[in-house]
Amino acid sequence: MSRRTPLFAVVAVLPLMVSVLGARALGQDHPAPGQAWEFKATSVSPDEREATNKLNALAAEGWDLVGPLGNGLVAFKRAVLSPQQIAAKKELARWQGEWTSGDETLIIRGDRWRWGKTGKFTLEEFTDNRIEIVSVGEKQTIANMFVEEGEHKGTACKAIFRLDGDTLQYSGSYEILPTGFDDGSGYAVNWKRVKLSP
Repeated sequence: MSRRTPLFAVVAVLPLMVSVLGARALGQDHPAPGQAWEFKATSVSPDEREATNKLNALAAEGWDLVGPLGNGLVAFKRAVLSPQQIAAKKELARWQGEWTSGDETLIIRGDRWRWGKTGKFTLEEFTDNRIEIVSVGEKQTIANMFVEEGEHKGTACKAIFRLDGDTLQYSGSYEILPTGFDDGSGYAVNWKRVKLSP
């Protein structure tokens, strides 16, 4: 039998949730110029399990907590993505997983990445490297790979990618954006997707 909590207690704790769990939302109160937001008001069950499940489901859909409204309603917001942002999100989703080339491995999870010797690292050791897709084209995708470790810490590698089946072509440079995958303008790698055992 699930434990029930009075609705006023749920509403009372929401300001604390905003300050502790809603830091991401508060950090987005000053969006980039031109960024549009959509808002949603929804009720939260007084049942702890149901409320938790609902909040997690909303977070998974990209909704950020704003705060309590009247009559048991809670406000959420999320950024309205442009067509370019939607395309970038879809493309990055195609790159998810583990890739290998020779004795090296590239791991991409969400917008996090890590590249190193196979079996010598985990993604959890380096949590701040990020990928930002700049544009998605028919022949290649341009991305910035932000580095928060080693000699290039605090910089971004300018890179181009192209996914062809289970091969992720890559060419990157810390100087200028490469112009191709095989013209010597960047460090080029053909990554092969690691297929998980059934």
